[in-house]
Amino acid sequence: MAERNTRDELATVANSYFEGLEKATDKGTPFDKDCKRIENGVVTSNNPAGREIVKMSCGAQFACGYSVRS
Repeated sequence: MAERNTRDELATVANSYFEGLEKATDKGTPFDKDCKRIENGVVTSNNPAGREIVKMSCGAQFACGYSVRS
């Protein structure tokens, strides 16, 4: 059985998502290659049926600045 992450480690990973979102970078945010983001019931990443940006992985969207706040 694999060792589980501590509560602090899980909080650090969760916080890295919001930091990456704000800074529009994938550096420091450990995305799984199969990550699928769903916002308000709509798949906004890794969606082969969506627009070009929506077809991208979560990490690729962050890396290209997709997540920059307007």
